[in-house]
Amino acid sequence: YAIGMYNFSDVPAEMSLQFWDIGLSTAAGRGLEMHDCWSHEDIGRFSERYVTTLQPHDCAVYTAKVVKL
Repeated sequence: YAIGMYNFSDVPAEMSLQFWDIGLSTAAGRGLEMHDCWSHEDIGRFSERYVTTLQPHDCAVYTAKVVKL
């Protein structure tokens, strides 16, 4: 997956990706392993959702792959 999060507001905002929104059920025993495209860092494995705070007018871009948990 390629994932983009955008904060169009003038204040910091908490952004979240709920995995069931992209068809990934927690009952499947799968999650996402995510990589930050800007910092070139692996940020971890997540089972139900990913949450981050973005500064005003900031964005974040990730790649993610489905992994067995």
